[in-house]
Amino acid sequence: SFLCVMARVLLSVLWWSFVSWLVPFLAAFAFFTPEGKLAVEERTFKTCMIMIGGSVGAWAVARIMRLVSARRGFLVGVVMLTVNWGLDLLILVPFLSHHATVVDYMLDIGLRYVPMLFVAWNMGSVACHAKASGAAAAAVDKSK
Repeated sequence: SFLCVMARVLLSVLWWSFVSWLVPFLAAFAFFTPEGKLAVEERTFKTCMIMIGGSVGAWAVARIMRLVSARRGFLVGVVMLTVNWGLDLLILVPFLSHHATVVDYMLDIGLRYVPMLFVAWNMGSVACHAKASGAAAAAVDKSK
């Protein structure tokens, strides 16, 4: 039924949003000493986290877009952004003593998640265009 499909889609979006947060979170541990000190330069760490997070985020969006209408890309991005920010605020931020406020967190970490919104939106747009182009090409082929 329609509700079952919608529940499946919502669970998929939430699952891949969680994965897009969890993989970089776990990967970050490799950059710290057992004492909790950064083992590499801060800029190296931040660059690696952006690369890991961006790659996993794009992969997760691609997985989600297989299930949802391509026109829903922006909504998928909003959900992913909200889930990632929520998990950071609940789990990560309490352990970061140098992020005393939500503003500090947003400036140092949170705003770096915003591109995921545009990746999802653009992936949805490309999927819509590809679907329309594919349908048009199929119609041309049939007319030959």
